[in-house]
Amino acid sequence: MNANVFSQKPNARLKRIKIVSRIVRILVGLAVVSVVAVISICLSDIIGWTHISPNVLSPPFSKYSSLRAIPVSILILGFVRAGLFFAGAFLLNKLLRFFANGNFFTTENITCIKWLGGLVMSDWLVAKFLDTIASRGLVIGLHDFAKLAIGFLIILIAWIMDEGRKIQEEQELTV
Repeated sequence: MNANVFSQKPNARLKRIKIVSRIVRILVGLAVVSVVAVISICLSDIIGWTHISPNVLSPPFSKYSSLRAIPVSILILGFVRAGLFFAGAFLLNKLLRFFANGNFFTTENITCIKWLGGLVMSDWLVAKFLDTIASRGLVIGLHDFAKLAIGFLIILIAWIMDEGRKIQEEQELTV
């Protein structure tokens, strides 16, 4: 009877992980759909099909009188940031699928986590370029390093997980 109690506990935990992973995957999917909708509306305004005020967008885009007045370099960097967002959403979805399947400390997970950290740091860099070009000057405050620090911490956590995975593999091989 005690064996059944212990065997049900991991299954209940895995079931909770599957539920949370599914909820987060749905939220990430909704975020992707929202970003695609905003990009589609912006592109239709640039083409001339619709007209929206850039004030509804975040800086640096809101500084211009219309979306057609935004310089191409700023639009390209905006699309690069969107591409980083889509790549991050794809990797996060992949990572959550691994977790839902019960794979926690695998090389694939660690690689996904490292890439996510790299994407966060890349987004920080592109955002700084975007702000620099749009405002015609580079302004960096202490709060600007938060995203860079988060990206670094994500990569650090992936490294720690990888070291833990290696230790676990060594212990499994030890008789």
